Amino acid sequence: MNWKLIVGAIVATGVTVVLAASPSSAAGLDHYKCYKVKKDVSVFPSSALTVDQFSNETVDIKKPFLWCNPVNKNGGGIINNVDHLLCYKVKGANLSPFPHIQSSNQFGVQTLFAKKPFLLCVPGSKQIIP
Repeated sequence: MNWKLIVGAIVATGVTVVLAASPSSAAGLDHYKCYKVKKDVSVFPSSALTVDQFSNETVDIKKPFLWCNPVNKNGGGIINNVDHLLCYKVKGANLSPFPHIQSSNQFGVQTLFAKKPFLLCVPGSKQIIP
């Protein structure tokens, strides 16, 4: 699975990030519909080192939270029906200052603040068990 994030600007004073995630820039990425999940008898790591444009930290992995399937939204099709996402609740440090983000996608332009890590989503595959 290839992931693309186009970052337009990061300004250190106040930390402003402009994300360009228009349909043309995210052409290789499916839409996903996510379902809350309940943990079975799964074993998973208790922590993971994560590095992104906001922080470099080890987060504590708490439990599986969301299962995300690629979805055909409004007839747009599915690019990759093999890769899925499993998102775990995580605990990490609050960001300071909160990065100010402007995100652009098919639902419009939204201004957001990133406060703290909440989920870590990892790609994987699935097998439905009868």
